[in-house]
Amino acid sequence: MLKVYKAKFNFQSPTYRQILIDRLPDKQRDAVRWVETFGLKYRAIADIRHTPYYTAKANYRHGMARIYQEILRDEQTQAVAPHLQGVPSGFTEVSGQGT
Repeated sequence: MLKVYKAKFNFQSPTYRQILIDRLPDKQRDAVRWVETFGLKYRAIADIRHTPYYTAKANYRHGMARIYQEILRDEQTQAVAPHLQGVPSGFTEVSGQGT
């Protein structure tokens, strides 16, 4: 089963958060920033980008997946959380929940 994670963007400093978001490709960066910072819905993002709803949703989810991987890699590299069981700090598992 595919596991989906939703960020609670209070997990790191604003500078670190911004660095992670800035590393994303343009479409993913815009989607993540607009949802997490401004609280926009996928429909609004789709209208702004002139893309289908599901494309906007996919851009957000793929961006969040990349951020998740970066955080996990950073935590493993720094050996900050060797007890980590697949979910980096600041994330909660929301498998099976449609967003």
